[in-house]
Amino acid sequence: MSHFIPTKFPAVPPGLMLIPYVTSVGDLPVELYGTFCRFSKEFEAEAIAINVGGQVINLTDALSQRLLDNFNREMRAAGIGAKYAAEQREDVRAMQRDEHEYAGI
Repeated sequence: MSHFIPTKFPAVPPGLMLIPYVTSVGDLPVELYGTFCRFSKEFEAEAIAINVGGQVINLTDALSQRLLDNFNREMRAAGIGAKYAAEQREDVRAMQRDEHEYAGI
């Protein structure tokens, strides 16, 4: 019986953003990837990954959907989506102020 060591680990699907939420599975720190809804101001985690030396390894298939659902509930309860939306609004306002100053408005 030969042992297979993968040379390419499963990647996080393209189009998902790193969610700014720190969490773990047991003692293992994990990263959550997903989408952000500007209307509901909530994140929806769709992938769980670890970062090993800069390589992001998708663990979603190895973990249960229930765990992903728990992370989504935790994020909603923590209100990180609303905080993220407020930061994004402030960034846009700052850019607009900079543009107006540059234009002499």
